[in-house]
Amino acid sequence: MAALCYVDRGRDGLELQRNLVNDFVVSLVAIGSHETGDYNVEYETYKRVVEVFKTLSTVCRYPLYRELFLKPLLHQTYRYYVDWSSNFLKDGEFSEYLELVKLHFLEEESFCGEKDPCFDLCTLVPLCMVCADALVMRHIDRFYSEFVTLLNDLQIEKLLIIYDLCNRIPSTIDKLKELLGKYFARVGLKTINQIADKAEKSPKLFVGTIVQLHDNFSKLVKDSFRTNNEFMTTMEVSFTEFVAENNITNGGKTEAKSSRLIASYYDQLLRKGIAAEERLSGLEKAIIACKYIRDKDTFNDHYQKLLCKRLIYHLSVGIETEKEIVSKLREKFQCPRVFDSMLTETLKSEIEMEDFKKEDNNSLPVLDFSVILLTEKVWPFPSTSNFSLPTQLNDYVNAFSAFYKKKYKNKRKLSWIYQVSRGELSALDGTFNKKYVFLCTTQQIAILMLYNKYDSCKINKIAAEIKLPNNQIMSLLQVLCKTNLLIEKDSGNFCLNNEFKSENTKIDLIRAVATTNTGTQRKGGEVQKLKRDVFRESVLETVIVRIMKTRKKLKHDDLVSEVTSQLNSRFVVKSRMIKSSIEQLIKEDYLKRSDNDNNLYEYIEAVPEDEE
Repeated sequence: MAALCYVDRGRDGLELQRNLVNDFVVSLVAIGSHETGDYNVEYETYKRVVEVFKTLSTVCRYPLYRELFLKPLLHQTYRYYVDWSSNFLKDGEFSEYLELVKLHFLEEESFCGEKDPCFDLCTLVPLCMVCADALVMRHIDRFYSEFVTLLNDLQIEKLLIIYDLCNRIPSTIDKLKELLGKYFARVGLKTINQIADKAEKSPKLFVGTIVQLHDNFSKLVKDSFRTNNEFMTTMEVSFTEFVAENNITNGGKTEAKSSRLIASYYDQLLRKGIAAEERLSGLEKAIIACKYIRDKDTFNDHYQKLLCKRLIYHLSVGIETEKEIVSKLREKFQCPRVFDSMLTETLKSEIEMEDFKKEDNNSLPVLDFSVILLTEKVWPFPSTSNFSLPTQLNDYVNAFSAFYKKKYKNKRKLSWIYQVSRGELSALDGTFNKKYVFLCTTQQIAILMLYNKYDSCKINKIAAEIKLPNNQIMSLLQVLCKTNLLIEKDSGNFCLNNEFKSENTKIDLIRAVATTNTGTQRKGGEVQKLKRDVFRESVLETVIVRIMKTRKKLKHDDLVSEVTSQLNSRFVVKSRMIKSSIEQLIKEDYLKRSDNDNNLYEYIEAVPEDEE
């Protein structure tokens, strides 16, 4: 057909008088709008345009135009671009090919445009479909391989062209997402691993690296993939994986490290002494990093411990700021209500202390004494550890206990947690070369106060005075000797070192305890992990029972899927954990396997006691 040959001249870059083609097209449309006949034209069809032909009757309502012009046009267009693309890609650069294909699509779309058109508007969709098949789908493997190369080189504009072209063929998008996900995972893991050694001791570096990756990857998705939601999801899935599984976490075996580092970063920002601008900027980064924590209950545990320290030791920047952050964490992260309870109890404790100070305490020694009242199940503390306090402290403890007992009429039980209490101890004039102030644990205070009565003390005597076991006394003495505050004259006999000197006038003895307690802390971490595992088992069993009580019968895979979807927002649910919980529930007669299908579970209804 002459009109089609004329169109090909235009595609080859020769002059195309569009009005001539359009006059012909308008004539066919005008005739076709009054005709209902079936105009079948015999011509060879390519497999890739057959599907397009099947949809033409719904796209184009002019049978004469459709059969005599549109179908031959699509057939010829496909053949033209198959030949052109194959010839070009034999020797041509792929980046140049992308630019030319982009221009070809603009040209083909202009044939059906409002300004100076060649074809009827109904031609646009099928025409673009056959162009996409010829120019993209026939070379899709080349597109995929070049896509990876362009990603590695961050060729933003070329990636955008590939995305726009592939977006014309929905079936190709999943492969692009897969390749992009692998790129994110590879680059993210490499970047995290490069800073692993330093990041283990620097939460700021760890979070900063995550946020920098997030910014870079988000910009890539925005600029090269038009902020496509599916591509954003691909990015987030990759992030979650490499944040959890990297050299810091030993490939995911110690996944909790990532959660602890992010919680520790929050702790650094929420302590006194951080500039407001730095805090605000840092908290925005921390919220981003939180999105990619897979082990959320570990984060909550660690955040709770650090919040506890900030509140008890008056290290927090302020209750209102803490509340604001907890609110944001709940909004983004589903953090527990226990954080709010801790903040509320801290404020209530201040009121209690004001009431206590109004009491007649003139008989008490002059001390700056304060108490924080904590609800046992809210705060993450071990059981109490009693020992004999120095008289001055003991008088205050007894006075406050009496005040509290009177105020609440014995309705509340008060227990003292001495092992987390601390205070400042001032050296008397003449004791050392200058006046020092020591920041101490309560146990350290109890030992040092003994040297107001004795020049030297043996371990047995110290143990008898403060009522602590010898091994614990020995650990405390080792710290005090390490700081050179005490010296051991002869085996087991310790005295105050009057030659003690330090450039600082304020000495932190608690930090010295922390550095010598790494083994204890490690054991404490193991205990905490065991508690967390027990808690997770309990949660798993509860969720499984709830699901089965509702569904009555469920296949194994369906049950695993439902449990995972319900709990993934709290912690990573592994299939072996679910399997173990199911077996336990079968033993406890909550579930049973179907007699006919071993892979089908049935819920066992509880039998009322009066029917037994």
